[in-house]
Amino acid sequence: SSPTALGRLHALWTLQGRGALDTSLLLQGLASPQAELRENCLLLAESLLPGTPALQKKLLSMSLDQAPRVRWQAALTLGSLRHPEVNAALLRILLRDHGFRWTRLAALSSLRFEADALFRSLLADPDFRSQVSESSIELTGELCGMIGARMNLGETKLIVRLLASLIEFQARDEYRIATLDGLEAGLERSGAKLASDPSTASALDKMSQGASPRLLAAAWRLTRRLGLPETATQRKALADAMTLAGGSAVPEPVRLESIRLLGLGQFDAMSYAAQPNPSQVPSMALLAPTSWKAVTVGADRSL
Repeated sequence: SSPTALGRLHALWTLQGRGALDTSLLLQGLASPQAELRENCLLLAESLLPGTPALQKKLLSMSLDQAPRVRWQAALTLGSLRHPEVNAALLRILLRDHGFRWTRLAALSSLRFEADALFRSLLADPDFRSQVSESSIELTGELCGMIGARMNLGETKLIVRLLASLIEFQARDEYRIATLDGLEAGLERSGAKLASDPSTASALDKMSQGASPRLLAAAWRLTRRLGLPETATQRKALADAMTLAGGSAVPEPVRLESIRLLGLGQFDAMSYAAQPNPSQVPSMALLAPTSWKAVTVGADRSL
């Protein structure tokens, strides 16, 4: 009954501390015109969510709140709710707020199940997949990193479903690379050893065919993380990369990506006889390969 939002806020927290807070007061607070009060009421609601359908319904609707901080807290509080509509609410928040890193992390921390379905829903949204922004690519990588870290033995077909979604919605290379890199990073963090699966190997090889050097490299790193054998597609890409890396008329960005790709090859020895333009040497010198067993640079040792 306080005429000020601050007074009502103090009263609500006092009631919570005394164990006297009830659902009706929280519903009133969640309908308040003051965003700060709504935000705090979401936090206070967490302990009362089980067995309270009216409060659960209101929480799900808060994913559409006009205030960014309220949506951020809603993303966190949704992690306390077991309800079939939770992922849909998280999706609404991510589509609107993926530009805010802490909101992205809040939503992902509340994602308990069906992360691959959320991934597909993101790509299915025309506005999301048509843009290539730093935050949308980061969200894709973070989500796939979480998926990779949660994978267990026998779940490699999950990778096939993710790749199928990329193809179905004709996702741009940036999204494909973020997906593959995220999965590889997640698997590295978890240390999981997954069973070899022919369908996964086939899907990765298909995505590698005709791919740009960056996309091919991302697929190759994931292939290696999964313990899958190298393929004819990868061996041909190495031969093409060797040609491009040594081509004096090839644009520098293409040469640099080709050199990065060569770093993924498994050879006992390789001779690289490219003569880079002196103006290109400083940028190329940053690309010291980490996985070659031996590299002989024929023309310029600065690489």
